[in-house]
Amino acid sequence: MGYKYEDEKAGIFTESGTKLLLKIYDNALRMIEYSGAVMMCNVWENCSGDSWLMMACVDYLVEMERLHELTKPGTMGQYRTFTQNLADLMGA
Repeated sequence: MGYKYEDEKAGIFTESGTKLLLKIYDNALRMIEYSGAVMMCNVWENCSGDSWLMMACVDYLVEMERLHELTKPGTMGQYRTFTQNLADLMGA
């Protein structure tokens, strides 16, 4: 069984999932501020737990338009690359 966002999404809304989501988002913003973009494997820095839940956290941030994915569909998960959503950068 492979990764399925819809199956993993519910885990984000637990206490531990929410903490993980916030840590991943903080990591993403810090790294994007430094370099302009961040790869999935780096956004998980200092995070531990289920890698599918960590991936679901990032996919949720994309779904909520907090992050924007730069890579094309089919890119291996750890190499998916993200930047901050343009609306966030412009203060909207």
